[in-house]
Amino acid sequence: MATISQQISEWQEKHSLQWRLAARARLFCSDHYHVSPDRVKFLEFMPVSQAKGREFDSCIAFCLFDLPQNGGRMEAYTKWYTQLTRARSRLLIVTTEAQLAQMGEEIFENLTITKGEKTVNAVERLNYQNPKEVTDALGWITELTSSLDTSATGRQGLREIILEGALQSDPILYYDLYYVLKSYDISSQETMAIEADIVNLLFNNAELQAPLKAYFEQPEVEEVPRLQTLIYRCLGQSWQAAEIAQSRKQSDPGTYQEVMAGIQQDLQHRHLPLEADRLARFYGLETSTNKFDNASWFKTSDKLIPLLKNWTEEQLKVG
Repeated sequence: MATISQQISEWQEKHSLQWRLAARARLFCSDHYHVSPDRVKFLEFMPVSQAKGREFDSCIAFCLFDLPQNGGRMEAYTKWYTQLTRARSRLLIVTTEAQLAQMGEEIFENLTITKGEKTVNAVERLNYQNPKEVTDALGWITELTSSLDTSATGRQGLREIILEGALQSDPILYYDLYYVLKSYDISSQETMAIEADIVNLLFNNAELQAPLKAYFEQPEVEEVPRLQTLIYRCLGQSWQAAEIAQSRKQSDPGTYQEVMAGIQQDLQHRHLPLEADRLARFYGLETSTNKFDNASWFKTSDKLIPLLKNWTEEQLKVG
């Protein structure tokens, strides 16, 4: 179980996939309830149906006892059970007096825990009309350091979250992307597919050139060569990406092979097979096509450039 520290900067918070996935408190709500994640800091809204079989450090049960008027009580009880048993450490219940009366307030009155030699009530009732109590409660429920849910259910939607960040008007490329993918035991093929999706989303967009280049100014990005290669690929700078990958060939040959294969795929996708083969031959990699006589091309390339130069000059004179 991987953990995430709370002591991070605002930039790190925005660009950390760990932080995005390990939102420190889950607020369980109706499947039809939606809210922008930017509106509420430190909370992740999660439909009850998505919480089954999962556990989190801190949870908020919202409108827990809202019984349906016409039947469906068994389903309501099932949702109650799900919401009340997801929290490993702390649970904040938000409800009304009427809803609480439906469930029976007495169920919370005899819950106790032992602290040292003392036995104290496990449940503390708050006055929602008291601003200080509300503020203290929100601080209490969000102060725990959370852990990444690396279970099979926790991996659901991971790819969508990553691509959702890339689709922002100011694209988010998570500096800890590869750490998280490794923590979730994502395969090499899946990792390469995610990279290809990101490149396809961001490539050839002039408006994104500046924000993408700005990533190179961040110390966190400087420490992740593979992320640097991904940014260069998004910028269409395949040779720069290959140069960085080459610098890691000896220390991380597996990643080197994956990145170089991804760069070649980028060029093929852009209908540049000759450029893909030229890059492959330059770095001693297997070429992807035998359609052209590339060996002959390379043997004459040193003479071809001056010939073209002379021919161009002659044409200009004629013109």
